Order: sequence, then structure tokens, then C-alpha cells
Amino acid sequence: MNSDDILSVKHSLQKNIWSENVLKPEISDQLFEIATEFFVGLHLGDGLKDVTFTGSLANYNWTKYSDIDLHLLVDFSNIDADLELVREYFNAKTSLWNKTHDIFVIGHEIELYVQDINEDHHSTGVY
Repeated sequence: MNSDDILSVKHSLQKNIWSENVLKPEISDQLFEIATEFFVGLHLGDGLKDVTFTGSLANYNWTKYSDIDLHLLVDFSNIDADLELVREYFNAKTSLWNKTHDIFVIGHEIELYVQDINEDHHSTGVY
């Protein structure tokens, strides 16, 4: 493999994940199930507001080495007034989860991140 394969912008989204620029329903279902299972395991009630798929596989710069970045959107202020404590809690939980789970969808590893709904997220691909 040469560096052009990794660094080049593709002309289409990854065909095993996307169909006509729409996330395939079976992929969407799997990703939502993974995110929900993680969040339910935290025993924080119904605080999960949304899930976004972001990063290179949600864009045209994917490679066969790309992972699937799932961002779980939560209102941190509904968890605790100490937002930094909440952020550190979620960072610890996702870090542990990411290290102890080997979950792949269509050959791409899943990586979770919990994001405050009030936090801006800048990426060239967000679905």
C-alpha cells in the first residue's frame, strides 16, 4: 500500500456502510445498539440525547484502517453541576470501555466518546 491510498480523498463514501450517501439501516441499528448498551451500563437514566457518527468514515477521507467514531450526546449539567467532573467521569468510562471491548462493524473498530450537548464538535464528517 502506498501513502496515496491513505491520504487521498475518495470520490464516494465507504460502500459497506453507506448507500447513496445514506447510512445503511443495518449499520445504523448496530451503532445505536452499541451506544445504547454502553450508556445503559452507566446507570444514569435516560440522559442520552443523541448519537452521532463522525470522523473519516462519515466522510470522504476514510481508509481501510479508519475506526468508527460514535459520539454520545449528553447534557452534562443534568448529570452534575461540576461539568469538569462529569467530563472526567465520561472520559474514564469511555477509555476503559474502548480498551476492554473489541467491537468491529464491517471490519472497522468502534470508538466511543461522550460529548456534552453544549460542546461544539468540528469534523469534516458528522452524521
